[in-house]
Amino acid sequence: MLVKPVSIEDIPALVRPLMRGFKALWCVAGGWALDLFLGQVTRPHDDLEFAIFRQDQHLLRQHLRDWTFQKVVEGRHLAWSADEGLKLPIHEIHAHLTKDPRLSFEFLLNERTADDWVYRREGRIRMPLERAIVRHVSGLPILCPAIVLLFKAKNHRPKDDRDFQKLRNALGREQWQWLEASLRICHPAHPWLAQLQTTNGAHQSARGKAYLRKRKRGRLSGVRVCGPRPGLPHTLPPSATPNGAADA
Repeated sequence: MLVKPVSIEDIPALVRPLMRGFKALWCVAGGWALDLFLGQVTRPHDDLEFAIFRQDQHLLRQHLRDWTFQKVVEGRHLAWSADEGLKLPIHEIHAHLTKDPRLSFEFLLNERTADDWVYRREGRIRMPLERAIVRHVSGLPILCPAIVLLFKAKNHRPKDDRDFQKLRNALGREQWQWLEASLRICHPAHPWLAQLQTTNGAHQSARGKAYLRKRKRGRLSGVRVCGPRPGLPHTLPPSATPNGAADA
């Protein structure tokens, strides 16, 4: 996109008029989703990405009537005709405002069931929809940071490694566990796994110490501890709230 936001405050001003009235779930994705989660711009961004669900792709055309669209097929940008339904593995759409070609955005088609977001590269990896899309304090829906990092993990570049590092102290235990479990399924030799294991071990150690302190003080009587689903924990960032309706 040639019109680039430079601050966190620029994003709502740019996004709200564009997506207001879109009749399906959507969220900010990619690097800007991570910076919105952190509440600060941590690096320059080449584009602004949105995630929508594959079954809602026709609604995107209805919503952006004055825009032209391209699909990305094996790295090539091709015209996307109005009567064509995009199926896997195609997942990337570029929209250009016809009257002002400086304005363009990228839309990424995500997969879902009735209740869960589903990783398109490995259907066993899932997250409940209400946790996969969360709200920034401005009200904008953003893609869960753990999901953003999972997408970045496949062909991780130096900037993706930096994104991973800057979130190490910002994400909660459940998100790190979810990411670790997901990487072990689809990228079992990924270099992030060693750091995730250390991070999750530290979380477990801190949790164990807190448990012993509470037990010593007699504060655990009648308390039921509920954990995430084994193997693929469902996560929700502690600083975000469920999305619900996607219109912002």
